[in-house]
Amino acid sequence: MKKTLLVVDDSPDVTMTIKSLLEEEGDEYEVVISESGEDCLKLLNEGFSPDAILLDIMLPGIDGLETFENIRKNDRWSKIPILFLTARTDQFTTGQGQFLGDDFIQKPFVIDDVKIRIERAIENLKK
Repeated sequence: MKKTLLVVDDSPDVTMTIKSLLEEEGDEYEVVISESGEDCLKLLNEGFSPDAILLDIMLPGIDGLETFENIRKNDRWSKIPILFLTARTDQFTTGQGQFLGDDFIQKPFVIDDVKIRIERAIENLKK
């Protein structure tokens, strides 16, 4: 059964790379792209329910941390695993991302590592 991922990042290079690399592996993943926190929340409000969310921290408008807070406050979405995916590596952001999210992945990333972390986050939800 396919796992559905929501990738929230304002960089088309990042989103298309993740989408193409994860979907080319076969029928394991379906990747939906969102370019902003607002768009992410809109998709969720419309009933979209991904198995996991890869969320950039630096987004225009509502940033990734505020988007994260909005997702966690809503009972319908609060259990969706959220993996932060960011180029920010300062100590404060790294600490926040590791503490709040289900995982914290720094850019540039290795897609095999991203897949392992996605699988781990989804499995942890089942436990």
